[in-house]
Amino acid sequence: TVRYEQDAVRNSILEVRVTNDTENLYFYIACKEDIQVSDEESFMNLFIGTGASPTVKGWESYEFVVNRSRKDGQATIERLNPDFTGEGLSVTAPYTVQGNVMQISVPREALGLASGGDFYFKVADGVADPAEIMKGA
Repeated sequence: TVRYEQDAVRNSILEVRVTNDTENLYFYIACKEDIQVSDEESFMNLFIGTGASPTVKGWESYEFVVNRSRKDGQATIERLNPDFTGEGLSVTAPYTVQGNVMQISVPREALGLASGGDFYFKVADGVADPAEIMKGA
């Protein structure tokens, strides 16, 4: 007998919206219930890749991770290595959490998108096993 079991997610993400201006990318993340804020590295990570489509670069094609650590309303931005380690950038991303909504503002310049360009993203809360990208909510 095989039994498949998965723990309940901390924050059930229902919707992600993104918009931009010439300086920033703005992410709106809505959850089913009020967001449970955590000091863990895996709390509400925003993974970003640049270019027209995912290619072999960074971790699982994502070049950046936002929000592995945070302080005073500022989330870190790290350049991702293939082994899921990161190199912190000198710039941060302001964020807010109010009820069931988190908003993050990411400077385009930090991602190499100051003059435009394509990007793709994934929001995950609670990535327990970075070797398996689908294990994040």
